[in-house]
Amino acid sequence: MTTTLPTMPETDTDTDTDTDAASSSIVCLGSGATITTLVMPEGSNGAFSLYRWDLAETTRGPSEHFHRGFAESFILLSGEVAFYDGRGWRDLSIGEAVHARARQVHALRKANDEPASVLMLLVPGVSRHRYFAELAALDEHASAAAIRELHRRHDNEFGPPPDETWEAFAGLVLPMGVMHERTSRYGDKPAIYLGCREIAHSQAPGVIDLRITGAVWARLRANFGEDCAVSAPTGRRDWIELTVGSPTDLDRLLPLIAAAVTANQ
Repeated sequence: MTTTLPTMPETDTDTDTDTDAASSSIVCLGSGATITTLVMPEGSNGAFSLYRWDLAETTRGPSEHFHRGFAESFILLSGEVAFYDGRGWRDLSIGEAVHARARQVHALRKANDEPASVLMLLVPGVSRHRYFAELAALDEHASAAAIRELHRRHDNEFGPPPDETWEAFAGLVLPMGVMHERTSRYGDKPAIYLGCREIAHSQAPGVIDLRITGAVWARLRANFGEDCAVSAPTGRRDWIELTVGSPTDLDRLLPLIAAAVTANQ
């Protein structure tokens, strides 16, 4: 696929922003940085989207975070920027590309007071200009709750790496159907939805609640009822609890998980 990039516009911070235009520049509130949309998802049939981030003298960069729905690559065009890959920081060279897969904790940091420019490639394509526009429009007195909600809606999660057990479970289940991952309706924890129906969520590190019909559980109880990783808590109709200690547990429980997912479709 060949995609022609539009001519880079001047990043004039006094110019009105049209957030729906593919070549719009957005001044991020409080930092003076500009984001230029180069390729929207529609321009690549959804394969990717591309943005240029011009960091101002006072811009420092986002703290450690991750995205569940897309991978992100960065190419340093100018300036001095460091990249965090979840294990440690390292300085980037001009023209160097680095990659953060979906769900991988990462960050960028500019330690000096000189400007810098970075290309950001998102795969699959994400209409990130909406996030940048809302970020720019935030009032300086916006509450912490409002800021957290903005990040949550746009697939930005800050903090420690996600639970490896849940990540392995999600990687196994999501390809089984047209499903998506978002916050559970039962609390601030990751969950998997089939349409509007929540079919699984992380209860605690290594513990997963899985929705299952009574008929399916009755059919499979003989095979999994005595499994130490499976329990059916009293009073929790249509849910079973999986205590997963390793990927081997998921391999063993795959027939149960697949049957539960199929029954929810």
